[in-house]
Amino acid sequence: MTLRVLYGTVANADILYLARQKLLDPLLAVITPTGQTILVTSDRDHASLKQVSAGPRLMQTSDFPKDACSVSQIILAFYERFEAKELLIPYTFPVGIFVKARQLVPNLPIRIVPDQKLVTERACKSSREVSLIQDACTACATAFNIIRTILGRARIEPDPTFTKLPSLTLQMTHTNPENQGQHLVDPATNLVVTSEYLYEAVRAALLEQNYQLDSAIISCGNQACLPTSYGTGKIRPHELVVCDVYPRSLTTGYYGDMTRTFIKGEPSSQQRRLVETVYGAQNLALSLIKPGMNLHELNCRIHQYFTEAGYETTYSEEYKCWTGFVHGLGHGLGLDIDEEPTIDSIDRKDVCRVGHTFTVEPGLYYPGVGGCRVEDVVLVTEDGCEKVGSYVCDWMIE
Repeated sequence: MTLRVLYGTVANADILYLARQKLLDPLLAVITPTGQTILVTSDRDHASLKQVSAGPRLMQTSDFPKDACSVSQIILAFYERFEAKELLIPYTFPVGIFVKARQLVPNLPIRIVPDQKLVTERACKSSREVSLIQDACTACATAFNIIRTILGRARIEPDPTFTKLPSLTLQMTHTNPENQGQHLVDPATNLVVTSEYLYEAVRAALLEQNYQLDSAIISCGNQACLPTSYGTGKIRPHELVVCDVYPRSLTTGYYGDMTRTFIKGEPSSQQRRLVETVYGAQNLALSLIKPGMNLHELNCRIHQYFTEAGYETTYSEEYKCWTGFVHGLGHGLGLDIDEEPTIDSIDRKDVCRVGHTFTVEPGLYYPGVGGCRVEDVVLVTEDGCEKVGSYVCDWMIE
């Protein structure tokens, strides 16, 4: 008989999931052994929460005696009322409340678990949640349209700041020294197109749609071979540009997350084959996803696909980095940008379940050629999976 307990503000995704709206004050959430959720809010938040919430039992601090209305005392009251055998709390539970509860009941059995292992119901999304994620993915498509428009109209011009460097590094925005002496200029502003320029254009447009984009990955050339590099500096012609955007709705808190790879100019044969192989890997993954599919096995199948295509994952002594398929295939998406389930090289025995909503984002990264990643969000259905939002376009831009 376990009582799950959370305390915090709606900045905590678990709290927001249970409250289903933004509130001013911290609240106490208790999930009983039978699965019922009880929310104890401040008196001023109580009225607004009661108007929109459906399902949880709603209480306020004034419902408890004045001499027993501290958070730790309320938790102990629920512990006794439901005859629980232990309390289950997340790693991020406030230590002060934890200590106070132990002072009141020294032998109180408390088990601490990782945050995403507490409200496990979040892993499988309701139809409402899927719709909200789809809306956020539509914002991703808006971002890609903006990027394509700017790259499409940009002029390829000589770079007057060009200084030939003796060797390539991972910080460079080109993979081919011949591309080093050129850059892109947006005729609409006469400004040089950089990672920062594209990000600001996208961020401003999404904010008008009530989506927040605190950061984005827009990286070019060798920079794109570091999958988590945000990218900085000039976008070069004839170089692969990885664009990974993950906006969050300021209204609902749900994320979208999609990645596309573009090139302004003519790709080399190596770049073309790299991109085609990544798209092939994603198509394979989509065909394999169904209820019961082991997530670790899914990740392994994509590794195998890349290896058989000639793209091995190895460590580069020259660039001091891993090359090939160097990250997991995907991650859950919802009120957190990265949540359960996780699809990577760690064998967790987890399998696909109906309602799972996660990204599928194979990628290949080779300094001297470039990086490519393609990412879409999928929903696991009864007989397979379907994309939650989509963006179809030609990755080559003239």
